[in-house]
Amino acid sequence: MSVSGDQLLALCKDSLARAGEPHAEAYATHRARGCARFAGGELGQHMELEEPLCVVRVARGARVAEAQTSRLEVTAIADAIARAAKAAPLLPETEGFPGFAPAGEAAARPSRFARDTEDASPEARTAMLAPVLERVRAAALLAARLGRF
Repeated sequence: MSVSGDQLLALCKDSLARAGEPHAEAYATHRARGCARFAGGELGQHMELEEPLCVVRVARGARVAEAQTSRLEVTAIADAIARAAKAAPLLPETEGFPGFAPAGEAAARPSRFARDTEDASPEARTAMLAPVLERVRAAALLAARLGRF
């Protein structure tokens, strides 16, 4: 599932309006990416991963609480805003908290986006990885990924 920046912005605006909190912000992202696992110089698995996330913050003066959800739906985000609003008065003040950006000031879009990467199919990603693994085998080495990805 592909979600555009404009769709995420509209979702955040609708959720903030529904929640009705005067001092709140929402940040939503949806990453869809491929992941290749390999060991012993052989490709073992390729999968598509989706990572939806919305992080919200609510301020009560300089007391700021954060909540998040992986459900990119107005009701789920509004619920996260309500959870943060309930928690904010219980937290210590954040020294130097300047408040949130004024309404209507959208953040700049990142410049590190690559359409070719987004559009690459699992087969295309596998084809890109194959020559690397072939060079590893030709050098009589083994390739493996360790740790978290």
